[in-house]
Amino acid sequence: MSDDSDPGSSVNNFTSLVSQKMMESPIKCTQCTEERGWKMAQYADQLHDAMIIYATVVNKTLEANRNIRDGDFMFDETAATYEGALGNVTIASDGARIPSFIFSGLGSDGPKKLAVIDMDKEGLNATLVTLYSPEQEKDVVWNGRTCPSTVPPCGYTGINRRLCH
Repeated sequence: MSDDSDPGSSVNNFTSLVSQKMMESPIKCTQCTEERGWKMAQYADQLHDAMIIYATVVNKTLEANRNIRDGDFMFDETAATYEGALGNVTIASDGARIPSFIFSGLGSDGPKKLAVIDMDKEGLNATLVTLYSPEQEKDVVWNGRTCPSTVPPCGYTGINRRLCH
């Protein structure tokens, strides 16, 4: 399984891997380097994920002794979680990609993953998973500052106007 904690790092690792593979058999492109202006296509990671899903479903179809032209069977076999280029990819039973939302904060030591919203395989229910304890909220979320009030100082209707700035 891949580590989704630093998406930028995952992209860099995937780009580096693609560059290495381009120089190997059967392509053997010795000029496919950044120094010579070669750059991986922007959507190569999504193409990678689509091919992994397709190849996996074709294998399942052949293992079931079914015809690879049986689109209904293949579609029914698509719902699963796959290891994609930049992280896990979950496909629902209706063919939709289930999103995963990652909330990160920026600190002096770089980005830090704070919370994840995971959807179930049907894409109907979501679960918020915080990656810190309630005791750590002031330090992790508010960077040591006090949590803002849920009510503005002058109130929602402006009754305490003298407190408004």
